[in-house]
Amino acid sequence: MQRAKQRLENAEAQSLETGPQLRTEVISGALEVAADPEGLFGSGEQAEGYALWLDSCQDGKVIAILGRRGSGKTALAAKIAEYAMAKHSMTVYWIGLPEQAEATLPHWVKLGDSPDRCPIGCFIIIDEAGIQYMSLAFNTDRNRLLRVLLMVCRQRHCSLVFAVQSSRGLEYAIIRQADTIIFKEPGMHQAESERPDIRPMAKKASLAFKQMPKDERLEAAYVFDDDFEGIIKSTLPSFWSEELSHVYAHFDLTAMQQQATKRNELQRVVVQETKLLNEVSLEKEILELKRQGNGMEKIAKILGCSTWRVRKCAEGMENDNTASR
Repeated sequence: MQRAKQRLENAEAQSLETGPQLRTEVISGALEVAADPEGLFGSGEQAEGYALWLDSCQDGKVIAILGRRGSGKTALAAKIAEYAMAKHSMTVYWIGLPEQAEATLPHWVKLGDSPDRCPIGCFIIIDEAGIQYMSLAFNTDRNRLLRVLLMVCRQRHCSLVFAVQSSRGLEYAIIRQADTIIFKEPGMHQAESERPDIRPMAKKASLAFKQMPKDERLEAAYVFDDDFEGIIKSTLPSFWSEELSHVYAHFDLTAMQQQATKRNELQRVVVQETKLLNEVSLEKEILELKRQGNGMEKIAKILGCSTWRVRKCAEGMENDNTASR
C-alpha cells in the first residue's frame, strides 16, 4: 500500500512538472494573471453550434476579424485567445508587438516575430494584419511563407486570428483559407467596398449592427462559420488595459520604409537590365533579317517595331563596318 501511494505521488509530481503551468510560470515584466474563459456569449437559435465553433479553435482554425477603427477587433481576438488558453491550455503568441508591450501582457501570452516559429498546438494573434501581411505585398517571402503555414495549420493544431479593418488590405490567401469570418461594427462604406466574396457577409453584418442599439455595438460581433452563424457578445480580456489598446501608437515605420526603398531600387535595376537585354536581342534579330536580304519595312513588320528603329540599327551596322576598314 505504501509503495502504491508513493508511486501515485511521484506520478502527480511529474505531471505538475510537465503539464501546462497557468499560474506559476512568470516571465520577467509580464502580468501574473490567470486566463479567464468567461465573457463570451452566443445568441440566437444556434446555441449548440456556437459552443462547437468556440471549442473548435483547439483543432486549428484560421479566423479573420474585420471592422471599422476602434470597433474592438483586437480586444475580441485577445478574448478568444484567452478562452483557448483557459479551456484548452493553448499557449498564446502575439505576433508583431513591440517589446515594451510585454509588461502589459499576462505570462501566458508570448511575443513572437513570425507565426512559423510558433510551436505546435498554440493560438496565434496577428493584430493590424494589414501592416504585416499586406495584400499588395503578395509576392514577398513573408506572405509566401504564411500561405504555406495556412495550409498546414490544422495538422499543427495551431489557430491563427487576424485582425484587420478590411479584407481588401489583407493577403488574399488568409481570406481564401479562413474558416471563420467575424465582423465587428463595419465602417461606413465597408458593406459595399469589401472583396466580392466577402461583400454579402459584410452587408448582412452591417444590417444586424444597424438594428442594434449603439451602446451594445462595441461588445457585439457577427460570426460566419460552418458550425455557427449569428451574433456573439464579448467582454474585455481580463488583462486588457489602455496601454494595450494603443500599443501601436508608436509603431516604428523605419523598417518598412527601408524595405520599400530597397524594393524600388531593385525594381529599377531589373527594369533597366531587362530593357538593355531586349534592345540587344532586337538588334540581333534586325541584323540577321537584314543579312537575309529583307527590306526595312518587312523587318519592321516581322518584329513589330518601327522602321525608324530598323534604320538606326542598320546605320549602326554600316558605321561599324566602315570603322573596321
